[in-house]
Amino acid sequence: MAPIAVERLLALDLVTPAEVVNWVVQRAASFGEDDTYEIASTVCDFVRAGELKAAGKKTALMNKIRAAEAEAADAGRAAEDFASQGRVYEAQQASAAEARAVEEITGCEAELASADAPLMRARALNRETCVTLCSGLIKAASHGASERVASRVLALCRSRRVELADATADLIKAAGTKKTAKTAVAHALGATAH
Repeated sequence: MAPIAVERLLALDLVTPAEVVNWVVQRAASFGEDDTYEIASTVCDFVRAGELKAAGKKTALMNKIRAAEAEAADAGRAAEDFASQGRVYEAQQASAAEARAVEEITGCEAELASADAPLMRARALNRETCVTLCSGLIKAASHGASERVASRVLALCRSRRVELADATADLIKAAGTKKTAKTAVAHALGATAH
């Protein structure tokens, strides 16, 4: 039930991902609890979903702009055609449609200009959350965790390779001095241990 509770708390904005990460990392020292991995995965999934939502909003705006540009171009051509045929009413209707499409483009471009900041924040939160969480879990697991727990931590790292790409050296360092632990972390991240 703990992973479900954490997911609900995050969704309701009653806790932040950073608070959950700190809680998981603090309790990771007593690694006997089965739900630790699921909670860690839940918080990573939550911040990743936030990044995907922000990216989706930006993509949707770009698609709306392209569609409105095509509509404006079609309406402009139609207005010219109708005007050349002496069909004044239809030319006015086509010109009005072109103006509406241009207005929509302007509105979408304004929204698009402000869409980058939330996307960058969401990406940073996703990366920071995954790096902090995986680093803390690797440290805890390298201090005597069972084989099963260690393999689950490595599976979490493997599933978050993209978010962890820039922090590979730090995560390998978090594994401690044991060569086998460093090698296992490096392998999970698709890197080589030094």
